[in-house]
Amino acid sequence: PGRNIAALASLLLQFRDHAGRPPCFTLNFIVNRPDYEAIEDSGFRAYRSLPIELPGALLTALDSRDVVFEPQLHGAEHLAPARWLRLLRQGSPDLLACFSARSMPPPALVARHPGLGAAYLPCPDEEREIVPPPSERLREGLRSFRTIFGRPAEGFVAPNHAWDAALARVLTTEGIRYLQACHVRYETFEGAEAGEWQPLSAGSESGGGLWRQTRNVDFEPAVRPADVESGIARA
Repeated sequence: PGRNIAALASLLLQFRDHAGRPPCFTLNFIVNRPDYEAIEDSGFRAYRSLPIELPGALLTALDSRDVVFEPQLHGAEHLAPARWLRLLRQGSPDLLACFSARSMPPPALVARHPGLGAAYLPCPDEEREIVPPPSERLREGLRSFRTIFGRPAEGFVAPNHAWDAALARVLTTEGIRYLQACHVRYETFEGAEAGEWQPLSAGSESGGGLWRQTRNVDFEPAVRPADVESGIARA
């Protein structure tokens, strides 16, 4: 992987915009992995996670981030831990199969369970005791990011395009400068479950210096395969 990334960086450096800048890839990382053994030992009633470890060759290749690669934070996890544990306790066969393989559910599978992707929204009251609150898990993700990459994150992509005003305040306090999202957002867990999204445009997030960036093209083949052709045409 390191050689491939170095080759891509070399290619990108051949192109420049009017200000002399090369193309830049923002690489959004999930920086923690579930502690599967601890979760299983708890009977799926306690969520634990550990920082990921990236190969040294990959980190060296990404060191050109100032020019063509910019790692940023996608979260400590990509799904709502309390909802995931509840579905595992209920015996969801597809999620249990992934868990047994020590693999996180892929996006298409997460999309089949309403609300499962809303990682950083407060979950229903009956689920709140078994996982740390969103603000604490977000700060843990920021700490893991700094440990892995040796610098603080400046950008954040809210999984499932779901966040509320409380999380935006935490992002501002922690020094996040921009928040990436689709052209829609979910502000409540109930809205994420029901698919009741709100339109979103680029601009300043209310209550601080946090800047929203929205996609020009929404390209999610695993989740919305019917939109692939229109996404390619728009690109």
